[in-house]
Parts: sequence; C-alpha cells; structure tokens
Amino acid sequence: MENKRLARSLKMALIAGSLVASGTVSSAIITMTDGNSTVDVEDTLGSAVNWTVDNTNDLLYTQGYYYRIGDTGPEFNLSGLTLNSSSLLGSGQFLLLSYSAADFDLEFTYSLTGGTAGSGTSVLSQDVEIRNTSNSTLDIHFFQYNDFDLFGSSGQTAQQTNANTIIQTYGTTQLTEQVSTPAPDAIQVDGFPSLVDSLNDSTTTTLNGNTSFSGDATWAWEWNFAIAPGSSDVIGEDLRLNTISAVPVPAAVWLFVSGLIGLASVARRKVQA
Repeated sequence: MENKRLARSLKMALIAGSLVASGTVSSAIITMTDGNSTVDVEDTLGSAVNWTVDNTNDLLYTQGYYYRIGDTGPEFNLSGLTLNSSSLLGSGQFLLLSYSAADFDLEFTYSLTGGTAGSGTSVLSQDVEIRNTSNSTLDIHFFQYNDFDLFGSSGQTAQQTNANTIIQTYGTTQLTEQVSTPAPDAIQVDGFPSLVDSLNDSTTTTLNGNTSFSGDATWAWEWNFAIAPGSSDVIGEDLRLNTISAVPVPAAVWLFVSGLIGLASVARRKVQA
C-alpha cells in the first residue's frame, strides 16, 4: 500500500505541473521495472500482458479491462477509448495512463515493487479511477479479467478465499490478488477461454459466482457503479507473486515423531546397560 500512496502523490504532483515525468512513452508496450521484476503494459488497453520475476518465464498471459453502460448490451474493452497520455515515472516503477470516452474518463495508476534477486517476490498495485464527465448519473459496469499462467497453463488452481481475494497456485509459486476498495459486486473463476469469450461476445455477461477452478484457470471481477455527474469512484487492488514453502507437517505429527525418537533413545540406553 505504501507504493500505492506514493503513486497517488506522484500523480497529483504531475497534474499540478511540479513533476517532470522521466519518460512519456507513445509505443503500444510500456515496460515497468523494479528490483527483480519487469511488467509490460499495453497502453491502448491499460492491460498488463507480461510479468517476469527473477528472469523466469513470463508468469502472466494477459489481463483485460471491460465496461458496459447500463444493464443490457455487450461489454467493450478499452481499445475504443481515447488514450490521452501515458507517463512512466520514478525509475520506471510507476505508470500513469489516462483515457476518455463520451461520458467518462478513466485513469490508471500502476506501481511495481520488485523483490531482491532470487526471492521470487513481486507486487503490482493498480488503481483505476472512473470519473463521470456527463450531466446525468453514469450507470457503469466495470470488469477486470485475469489469466495468469504460473510456469504453464495446466495444473493451476485458483480459489476465491474471501469477498475480495483470489489465490492461484502452481507448485510453490503463489499469486494473490486482493481488492482493497471497494469489494467486487460479482465474480467468476473459470477455465480458459470460456470466460474471456463471454466478455468479448455481443451479449450481456453475467458472472456466475463460481469461486474455484483447477486447470487453465482464469477469473473476472465486476463492479457496478452509479456515479453522479462530476463525481468519481476508485478501484484499488494489489497483485502479489511469491514462493511458498512445502505444506507444513501438522504439530501432532511432529509430537508423534518426537515420541518415537524418545522411545528409541530409551530402548538404546537399556540395550547398552
């Protein structure tokens, strides 16, 4: 959360004109770097498309953002919005993206916190601000889609653990996505490509509330906002990659083993006597 607050401060300073961005990138792919990590973001979609930690294989297949105005009709990705600016800040660990549509603006704040070399740890924080620029209430449904392939597409397990957290694991690699505010209104954890196909087709998507999947796992969150004219709502979340240890042996097992060792020691002393 510290990086998120810092990113907000950088954003406000940039808006106020007191900070010069270290780089304004016009290409389609923008690369963030920090510590042992790199993240590639496609600026026209606001989506992270690669995440490399400790020079491993890419752990992220793709993210995607979609929106729908009203309760019916298809969802749209951000490619139809106007990309106003893309600014890479700090030493490359902060990224600001700004978009506009007829009735609303979107602003993304990305911050990357890499771990030390060989730690397998990395955190990507994301803020999305949706501002109503129209003269009437904006009824918007906003979706985030995630497809992480942790060292391969098969053998993944994704599980919603509470209202705002999903954990995906593969072997000893774990990804945790935690939404800080606000909690999503709907969720679906499912296999590739059924979920992303539903977001890209011409019909209304209703997330079905499924909370777990094993295989080529993907998931989507949905937030439903009624934003007053001139007002905004902010979605904040953290994605954390780390290495987990093997399943710990229960304490009762250790006590049992210790008892056996103690009995063996007693028996050995008796034999020696």
